[in-house]
Amino acid sequence: MKHVTSLLLAFVIVLFTGISLTVNAQLPEVGVEYYIENGCMPKQNNGIERTGLLVTDASAADVNITVDNWNIIQNKGKQIWTVTSEGYIVNTLSGRKLVMGSNSKYSTNDTGAKFTFAALSSPEGFVTITREGQSTNKFSAYNGPSGWNLFDQSKPGFEEDGTSEGSPRAWKFIPVAEYESRYPILSTETVEKWYFINNCTKTGKVLAVSGTSLALEDKSPATDPKEQLWKVVAASGDNKVYFINKSTGQYLGRSGSAPALLATAPTVPLAIKVVRGDEFSLTWRDDDGRPSIVANAISNAIVTGEPYYKVEGTTWYFNPATQTSMAELLLDQLQVYARDGYIRLVNSHEPFEVYSVTGNKKNAAQKLSPGVYIVKVAGQTVKVSVK
Repeated sequence: MKHVTSLLLAFVIVLFTGISLTVNAQLPEVGVEYYIENGCMPKQNNGIERTGLLVTDASAADVNITVDNWNIIQNKGKQIWTVTSEGYIVNTLSGRKLVMGSNSKYSTNDTGAKFTFAALSSPEGFVTITREGQSTNKFSAYNGPSGWNLFDQSKPGFEEDGTSEGSPRAWKFIPVAEYESRYPILSTETVEKWYFINNCTKTGKVLAVSGTSLALEDKSPATDPKEQLWKVVAASGDNKVYFINKSTGQYLGRSGSAPALLATAPTVPLAIKVVRGDEFSLTWRDDDGRPSIVANAISNAIVTGEPYYKVEGTTWYFNPATQTSMAELLLDQLQVYARDGYIRLVNSHEPFEVYSVTGNKKNAAQKLSPGVYIVKVAGQTVKVSVK
């Protein structure tokens, strides 16, 4: 895709030419592609947090837009935005600009509205978005009877039934490379990428094939534990994918209501849904129940259930199989950048060293003062600007 190719090219330039890579982690920068994530934490089912909501464009102009935590893998431009020097917020897929509609809800069109941005001290890394001509009212998300809507709101901290916490008027601009590093790279006929599917709360446990069944096992120390490795391939439709096991070639599907291994592609593919941060659910989208693959909190059996943030067994993250070369790291779009004064690496667990431009070694784990630094990782040198 265009934005992925651009990011990879930009990184290669940084890696091999030493040109600095600057990422502002809070206020959006002109021309940078972002996902825009809401700061609310809607509480559902006994007050358990479930969030990860992204501003998502509609399919046509002047139609109410929404926030959605279904990441649209095959058509993700709907969720990617840039900010212009004039203050317009532009969707990268449609080219339309964010605007207040005639029904006092937000949509997009070719005219658009201008916005200003102000950093918040809490939640950390978030900003408010204010439409030109407004002062007290801020761009906000609200879950009403007809679903999620976007409009201007004067009061913070208000959500469905008054049972939630967080800040529906707070937004985080997350650079595309940073956000997408959380997701697996889709395999193709020519390039395969294999992943462990780690459980978020059951430390060291991964989804695996055991005999003819699915199981939750300790992550193997073996170099190529095929029963524990999965590739992700695109299915038809937005954010619909198949998971295929490396050992058996079987698909992750379901038999009746239970997760199961299938010899052929399942009729209903899975989707990767943000629960919060880099926690995901593996969820079917074929009914209102939104059943997901979870590990039973007591027995560790692989069953269906509802995914919630930090609830034992219900969410997953993707851990790439061990990288063996710089070529593989480049394929995974290794990124080195600064955020909140710290050096960040995306898609690499390689140790790294940080130096000032005069050659003084810095503590890589500590917050850095604004300036330019040299980062050495995987035998390469990258120049990074810290703001």
